[in-house]
Amino acid sequence: MEVFVFNKKDGVMNDPELEKPEILAILASECAQWGCPHCGFRSGGGSICVMSASVWGCGECGRLSILLAQGLTVSPISVSLSDTQSVFPLLTEHPRRGIACHGRADTRPAEGGEYFYVRGIGLTTGLNCFVCAESFDGQNVANIAAFVRTKESGERICDMFEVGKCLLDYREYSPDYVQIKIGACEHHEQNLRRLAELCTEAGGRIVPGFIFIAVNEVTS
Repeated sequence: MEVFVFNKKDGVMNDPELEKPEILAILASECAQWGCPHCGFRSGGGSICVMSASVWGCGECGRLSILLAQGLTVSPISVSLSDTQSVFPLLTEHPRRGIACHGRADTRPAEGGEYFYVRGIGLTTGLNCFVCAESFDGQNVANIAAFVRTKESGERICDMFEVGKCLLDYREYSPDYVQIKIGACEHHEQNLRRLAELCTEAGGRIVPGFIFIAVNEVTS
C-alpha cells in the first residue's frame, strides 16, 4: 500500500521506504459488504468524520480503519507515525473482498443459561413490571438494559419470562448490539436490582433460577 507522507519539516512527499500504517483506507461500501478489513466482523463504530471520510473501529478485533466515500482516493484523515511525520493512506482494495462478513457467534455459557451483560439500572418507557406486570402508559420506569450475544439468544431469554415482562431491543441496522430490557414498578425496584446483582455476580449470565429468586425471594 502506498502512502502520502506529510513531513512537518519538508512538506509533502511519497516515500516507499517509510513504515506503512496499520490503518487501511477502504471504501465505506466495501466495509458494509465485507466487514472489517482485518477480521471480517460486520459491526463497529465511527469516531472522527472529515470530508466524507471517517475513522471506524471494529467491534470484534478493535482495530481501526478509515472509511472513504465513493470517489475519494486519498484519506483526508492522517495517521501519525512519529512526532514529525503523518501519513495520508491511499485507497486500497478491501483485503477480504469476496469473503462473507460475519456477526457474533450464538454461543452460550458453559455453566448454562445465556450471556447477559447488565449495563446498570436506568429509566425508560414502554415496559411492564417483570414482577406484577403493571403497565405505565408512557411513564418512565426503572429498568435493566443488558447486552446479549445475538437476536436468537435474546429470544431465548425472553422465553424465560412471562409474556409481556421482557423486551427484546433488536435493530436491523445494528444487528450485533442486541439488548434485553426489563422493567419494574416502584414497588418492585429492589427485585429488579436483585436480578441485576445475580446476573452480574454470575459473570454476565442469566438463568431462569435468577428470575425466580428475584421475583419470589425479595421483599420490596
